[in-house]
Amino acid sequence: MIEPWTDSPLKNPNKDKLDRGPFVEMASGLIQNLANSNDSTVFGLVGPWGSGKSSVLNFIQRKLTKDIAVVKFNPWSFDDERLQAELYSTIVSAFPQGSRQSLRTKSFNLIRRTGPGLKFIPEVGEKLAAIAEELIPDDSWDTAFKDLWDTIKKASVKVLIVVDDVDRLQPQELLLLMKTIRLLGRFPRVNYLLSYDRKSTISTLGQALGDDNAAAVYLEKIVQYPLDLPDPQQHFLQKIVQDALGPIVTAASLGLIGPTPKMRFDAFHAEHMSATLTTPRACRRYVLQAQTFLTLAGEDVDAADFFALTFLRVFHANLYARLPGWIDDLASSDVAYAPQGKRLPKEVWIARLRSLLYTAEQAEDLAEALGSLFPRAFDSPQWTMVGGKHRVYEREYFERYFNFSLPAGDVSDVLVRQDLERIFRGELVNGAKCSGTFNHPVEGVQTKALKKGSRETDHQRDTSILLTISPTVWPISRRLKVSPHPSTSRRSGWERQCPPSRIGLTATSKNWSSCLSVPRSSATPCNCNRSKAKVRWGTLKPKPACHLHRLLLVLSRQPG
Repeated sequence: MIEPWTDSPLKNPNKDKLDRGPFVEMASGLIQNLANSNDSTVFGLVGPWGSGKSSVLNFIQRKLTKDIAVVKFNPWSFDDERLQAELYSTIVSAFPQGSRQSLRTKSFNLIRRTGPGLKFIPEVGEKLAAIAEELIPDDSWDTAFKDLWDTIKKASVKVLIVVDDVDRLQPQELLLLMKTIRLLGRFPRVNYLLSYDRKSTISTLGQALGDDNAAAVYLEKIVQYPLDLPDPQQHFLQKIVQDALGPIVTAASLGLIGPTPKMRFDAFHAEHMSATLTTPRACRRYVLQAQTFLTLAGEDVDAADFFALTFLRVFHANLYARLPGWIDDLASSDVAYAPQGKRLPKEVWIARLRSLLYTAEQAEDLAEALGSLFPRAFDSPQWTMVGGKHRVYEREYFERYFNFSLPAGDVSDVLVRQDLERIFRGELVNGAKCSGTFNHPVEGVQTKALKKGSRETDHQRDTSILLTISPTVWPISRRLKVSPHPSTSRRSGWERQCPPSRIGLTATSKNWSSCLSVPRSSATPCNCNRSKAKVRWGTLKPKPACHLHRLLLVLSRQPG
């Protein structure tokens, strides 16, 4: 079951999985101490997008004592005319009910001298604004500001204005917010906590000021205490990924030797994913995509390959979109390693990646990532290539990783294994058929099922029980030039393609089906009543074509 995930910030510190408790203690303690002064201080919670700043803001608020009135201000929901009015309205809302009317009146007097926007004060409205404009006093803006400043100081209320998502503002909106806080919002004991990504904020301010260096200096003047959120430890980020995907690749690795899906996924994560999955949001976004789309592809893909391609799809969409067009260069139809002469030089792959606007360093890393997934592309020491089933580098399975389902005319490997298990358990009686696989009405699908079944039975178990099943394989065997019951009088099609030396037989038999039903490890006389030929299995692995012939043989009824 996929654990639901949303991008909503956490509110309870006990649910924090990134060990941010010490940072929260430090930040809340600093704010608490400075809140007692008569100054107005601007704090900055600084961190990249997706690093969990909104959650940390919630944690800090919970740590502050109740004598600090915390109110939130969302500047990106208002236009420039309403910004100052909404900021003052937010400040007033932090004060006790009894003092709000006086503060509201004095803030109103200040705003109407600042510029347009009088009618946007929620408590005033257009009718009262029209009346007030006729009664504007002669005192200056400075006098009105001093009057409001004195009233706020006398109230002696500690206020913290929390402003999240500062980096979402447009250039002029961001500049206006900074000016408003710096020039119009600095009142005694009214402090600010701004949350932003430093790089994007400087870039946005730079567009308004015309220069990034000037923007960095300007931001430094506004924010007196920038609190950089520590980067999450790789251990915690890796745990997010492993908790979600680890059980899947572990289950897929059971009973396998060599480069198991778990080993390959761990290697790919360490070499190519960890540098990108640097925030909790990035990890959870990736995990959700991997889990969700695997339910579409099912067990007919290699889990490690699928998760690696999901990473490319989510974070390198341009590259992922090009892969199907490069199938001839990436996928192999026979063995994992294509002849060396058919591989494109690594420089060609680097040039292709650079054409997608990747930097030289990015192109180098992505080329290595492709090499670990597609051994036909070029040699890569990063990952042992061969091993496992349904790998993406096999042309037979390549399309499944991009369609998230079986291509038309294909047959599920899972269904083939299930039908074989039914046969071995004796669940099929005479006349029963495997209509989804070995007896599929479409000949091409039936042939693919036989090929897949041959790979499942070879080297694994005694296939003598399959002799009790009688699917209709004669028409297929004729088209494949295979004789399910070759005689010793002349060399059959099977014998010509797969001589005894290829499959490890030391002698021929009048009834090869009985001989071939002997387990691979045996060296014993054949049990066939018509021949006493000895069968001794060699150590050479039969070629794929021999597997097909063997399955055709054991699936066919013996002559009476």
